[in-house]
Amino acid sequence: MEDMQRRAFLTGALVTGSLGAAHAGALTAAVATPMAEGGPYGELEPADANGIRLPAGFTSRVVATSGEPVPGTGFEWHRAPDGAATFPVPGGFVLVSNSEVSGTGGVGAIHFDRDGTIVDAYSILSGTSINCAGGVTPWGTWLSCEEIVGGLVYECDPTKAGQGIPRPKLGEFVHEAVTVDSFRKQLYLSQDIPQSRFWRFTPSNWRDDGVGVLDDGVLETLRVDGAGNVTWADHRTNGASTFNGGEGIWYDRGFVYLATKGDGRIWALDVHAQRLEVFYDRAPVGPAPNSPLGVDGLLVSPNGDLFVSEDASRVRLGVVRRHDRPDRLWPRRAGLVQPVPRPRPDVHGPADGRARTSDGRPRRGLGERDSRPADERSHVLQGRRPLLRRRNVSVPHARRAGLPN
Repeated sequence: MEDMQRRAFLTGALVTGSLGAAHAGALTAAVATPMAEGGPYGELEPADANGIRLPAGFTSRVVATSGEPVPGTGFEWHRAPDGAATFPVPGGFVLVSNSEVSGTGGVGAIHFDRDGTIVDAYSILSGTSINCAGGVTPWGTWLSCEEIVGGLVYECDPTKAGQGIPRPKLGEFVHEAVTVDSFRKQLYLSQDIPQSRFWRFTPSNWRDDGVGVLDDGVLETLRVDGAGNVTWADHRTNGASTFNGGEGIWYDRGFVYLATKGDGRIWALDVHAQRLEVFYDRAPVGPAPNSPLGVDGLLVSPNGDLFVSEDASRVRLGVVRRHDRPDRLWPRRAGLVQPVPRPRPDVHGPADGRARTSDGRPRRGLGERDSRPADERSHVLQGRRPLLRRRNVSVPHARRAGLPN
């Protein structure tokens, strides 16, 4: 994922519930501050022809519009494009995009050559419902999550037309997103309901070639005490900590980051120490013009920056810079995307210097969307320099201020 202009995918919800009521004060570690206008990539220019505000040197391009054939192909692009990712393939890359439609959802894919020219488009999952976010596996598959009661995770091959495989062992609930810790051979999942839980799946079989076999394993939920100490227990037992609307989730170098939209927080789970902390908290800022809004999608770049997208009427991409001083938080605005209908930056990009975004719809309630807007589009954003090139940095971590020694 180097050499690419990265856009974080969105999800929307935050951690509290019983946890928030009982332990949030003890766990709070870092607070948000108003976002600087310029951010690390410079001031935002006026909106371009696609209605997207970007820093100087960045451009946007529409690659697909819902209800119309993908350019150069006969494949009709799906309605309600949402969570997405890109995968390197010989000679180019493949973009996958969820369709957050009830009953007729799924995942569409667009194959690009190395120069960004569209080669083909096809479906890799169909007949599912409210496919919201998901996650990329280290073995090259896309996990697409249904955001409905009793929803499933489907494992999809992005490289060819086909039908994804349901993975019921990953749980049957209102899924949002998933991330993989290949070192410890475990998956972490978020749940998009107000009283959500933090989930972990340990496959029974992890092959020698690095592929996690997801047809069997142990599904657990997190418990955390007032000091931030974490334990896990079978998901069928009582006592799980609850969070205020789980959204984006991302694993990076020993930490799992979870966004919760209900309280505007980003949580950091240290998987080695088994401690949970609030890494980012928007609450103390208040309604400042440049303050963070609804945290949603998360991505950690190879240089240690945490990219955050918002799920609100004013959609922005933010950067939490962690590589200079790991014990400090620097919210930065990387760019503002503000067309109508509002766009959802939901894609992870390949090593090609580009990022992808998908338009979304205003949210009315769980699993419910406003009527289809006139044009739901998927974009490619390209920058003047790569955003994800790795630098020599120390491993970032969350502050532990406010926690007992």
